[in-house]
Amino acid sequence: MRTPGSLWIASLLVAGTLSLVGCGDRSQVALRAAIIDAEDARAAGPDGLEPLKQGLASTNTDIQRLAVRSVGRLEQPQSIGLIAPLLASSDAGVRAEAVNALGQAVFGTDGDGVADLLFAHLANESDPSVRGVVGRTLGRIQYRAADRASAAEQMLAQLTQEPGLPTLTGAVLGLESQSRGLGSGGLSDTTVDRLEELAVYGRSGAADSDGAARVRRTAMLALSWHGNPSAAALEAALEDDDPDVRRIAVTIAGREAASEVGPEFLVQGLDDASPRVRVEAVRALAARSPGNAECPSLFSAAVDPDLHVAIAGLDLLAQMCADRDGQIELLSGITAGHETSGAANWHRSAHALVSLASVSPDRARVLLGAFAKHASPFARAYAARTAAVVNDSGVLETLAADAVPNVRTAAIQGLATMRGRRADGVLIAQLDQSDGLLLMTAARLLEGSPNPDAVDALLGALSTTSQGRRQTARDPRMAILNRVAELGGEGRVGDLEPYLTDYDPVLAERVAEILGQWTGEDREARPNPVVRTPVPSPEEVDALDETRVVLEMARGGEIEIQILGRNAPTHTARFVRLARAGELDGLTYHRVVTNFVLQGGSPGANEFHGDAAYARDELGMRSHWRGTVGTSTRGRDTADGQMFINLIDNLRLDHNYTIFGEVVRGMDTADLVAEGDVITHARVVGG
Repeated sequence: MRTPGSLWIASLLVAGTLSLVGCGDRSQVALRAAIIDAEDARAAGPDGLEPLKQGLASTNTDIQRLAVRSVGRLEQPQSIGLIAPLLASSDAGVRAEAVNALGQAVFGTDGDGVADLLFAHLANESDPSVRGVVGRTLGRIQYRAADRASAAEQMLAQLTQEPGLPTLTGAVLGLESQSRGLGSGGLSDTTVDRLEELAVYGRSGAADSDGAARVRRTAMLALSWHGNPSAAALEAALEDDDPDVRRIAVTIAGREAASEVGPEFLVQGLDDASPRVRVEAVRALAARSPGNAECPSLFSAAVDPDLHVAIAGLDLLAQMCADRDGQIELLSGITAGHETSGAANWHRSAHALVSLASVSPDRARVLLGAFAKHASPFARAYAARTAAVVNDSGVLETLAADAVPNVRTAAIQGLATMRGRRADGVLIAQLDQSDGLLLMTAARLLEGSPNPDAVDALLGALSTTSQGRRQTARDPRMAILNRVAELGGEGRVGDLEPYLTDYDPVLAERVAEILGQWTGEDREARPNPVVRTPVPSPEEVDALDETRVVLEMARGGEIEIQILGRNAPTHTARFVRLARAGELDGLTYHRVVTNFVLQGGSPGANEFHGDAAYARDELGMRSHWRGTVGTSTRGRDTADGQMFINLIDNLRLDHNYTIFGEVVRGMDTADLVAEGDVITHARVVGG
């Protein structure tokens, strides 16, 4: 007798089989091109799925893998019936892509039915790599029924007992995802015990060192999401040969709840050979130490030879120390060092100045004037933040007229905090600029403004930012529009009506909503979207897979990125196009988050300025291991052309951010990159 669940699975398999009937004949190259295009178009229109269906029915396994991956990237639960038949493929690569596609199809929604499919598939699957993908997928999908979630956890723990790294790695990735989703205390004691065993996996040297270290790091991450490992597990991890196992252990040991581990282990971390570990040790000591007991360690960290360790210490010195005189002297001396450090080496001085403003505002004011004239706009932005802390409106007014929009942005935030509505005139004056972040910030700060000039200025800014028909201008345009909705009214209907046919459907729909609210009448959006960027041909994709981009850094060194063309055709095509055209030359890494990512490639050196067109997500089975290169987004299918390099294993980014490359040379250079560092030249090799 069939259960309701098995009937549901059977119906999907039948539906999937029927959907493959009637596929036409095409050359493999033409079909591959059509699949890439259909995926990028998100299979729009009645005929949109046809190339994907033909690919699923192909006898060529490369085409099948491409097609089933593309169907999964649509993230449509109704596609499960198309994907499920591929689980019976004789090709392990096809089966692996089908498993991953099933997980992607139910992204953000009920995954119980997919779990049933995968439980059934495991009974017949013998390939270790595919079993690993099943484990990873079971861990990341969302469950409605608690019994299925529990069954998935038990299955994952069982899979970690199977021989070979492919299955083990996939299973521990699944446990990390599940632990992250469940939160503190979500795993069973049995699973936690198994993860603690995996936290020392391969330390004997019997297993592959790189793969074994990944297993240990992932197990430690899973334990960190669950809560706190045992003291024995933490102590073992703190002695691991892999710096990132030690880093994770130090992070956990810094929690107040991890009191079983003595502070001596954190002190040990301060002397670790790896700056990544020392950064976390500094932060952990500050979190664990009562009052200002950690200040001596912070004094030492502030002069660490590694810039990122020093910044961590300097930032934490914004709290008052018992040796206040020594603290002020240290921060003042480092701040004054900007006069001889050069335009590119402002970081220690800037962070010291901001902390000094909290502990000695008067001393900071003395040093602020000269710093506000620093040659680096990044440094001047820190001067604006300092001026806000010490209430120096004169410096903020000066910086609000700076030639660089990012400096203005920092300055108007400070002025708005200090002056409230009296700063509206300065905010309105920014609306004739073109920088997206500045416009968005000014629009948001004008919330509730009674200034009669605000609406006209906002509408002017909306018009200006709309002229380029840039999809990546959505966020500032929406911020401006929302402020017009608040401050305007029925008398402004004529100003907004043209945007009912805007190139951005999201903005056009919002305009229809606003006009309806103002007039009480239903209005219909009729967007006129921009022409979709052509996708690369199969030949171009193959060439991209043989391409590397070398980033030459002004501070010294190079970062060489292997392009993953087949993994992310449209993302790689754009990145290589920008590099070849010289569009990356002279740009910066504007966002540097120690022990997280480097983000750069923005013409405006901020989060809201990228290439004109959005790119669709191209999510696959690769994980965001340290050294992988991805694209920043504003949500699904809004990739903006900026890149980021993972400085650590950022597994929480998996299945959310496209990976289009991998650093194959120069991670030591990447580790040294600081905020504002310049890419002098991007050199394309091969392809």
